[in-house]
Amino acid sequence: MPDSFAVALAKERQWLLLTGDGQLRELAGGENVECHGVLWLLDMMEDAGTPGVQFLYDGLFALAAHPRCHLPRREITTRLERYRIIIGRA
Repeated sequence: MPDSFAVALAKERQWLLLTGDGQLRELAGGENVECHGVLWLLDMMEDAGTPGVQFLYDGLFALAAHPRCHLPRREITTRLERYRIIIGRA
């Protein structure tokens, strides 16, 4: 019920939906609701320069270490390596 409400609200208000749930993404796609996940959000924050890359690195590192993290490891590794390079230049 809460997932359906989130999609309905996002559709009605033309909001973006942020979720990592595959079924919710599928439902959103069927309703033409733009949907993204947490890695997309981190990319947007990195592009905006806020917060700093060290903060993004620390947050993603902690998130990846959590036993219930289901983000794709390859994508996590790619971002952490990129963040490390940027931090090293600073």
